[in-house]
Amino acid sequence: MRAHIVSPSVLLFTVASLMAQHPPIIQSTESGLRQTIVKSTPIEKALDELRERFPNSIVIGFEELVDQRPNEDPQIDLGPEGSSLSRVLSGVRSTDPKYRVRLIQGSLVRVYPIKRTADPVGVLDVRLHEFSMPQDSCLQSAIENIERYAPELSHCLEYRRNAK
Repeated sequence: MRAHIVSPSVLLFTVASLMAQHPPIIQSTESGLRQTIVKSTPIEKALDELRERFPNSIVIGFEELVDQRPNEDPQIDLGPEGSSLSRVLSGVRSTDPKYRVRLIQGSLVRVYPIKRTADPVGVLDVRLHEFSMPQDSCLQSAIENIERYAPELSHCLEYRRNAK
């Protein structure tokens, strides 16, 4: 999974979505090296390159749609090395027309779907009073026991399930 700076509720939603939609992201090979199983979507690849080019000067907020995974890593062009942030963001914008890319206050890059939402249930709108999860906790266990780590999110999901 890619490291995005997100709120705990976004993280939980993203992790739950990934686990439901995709196989494990990495696997060990016989030589002990790890390889990626799930290929990046074009927008993910563009944001990875953006992060590599401007590692200490931007924060990326990404509301990701669950898109079909390509069979091969996409080839993207964000312009030559040394390009300005403005030029690189133009390249990111042209990578996937389903997303809007905005630069806010000079350092926050907000990427979100133009027509749909990645959160039709509204999980990302739940404000968590507190969130903590032990480091040694298994992700699957954390998702199964969400009420322990994020009771507000658990109540919201239960309410939505009962409302159907």
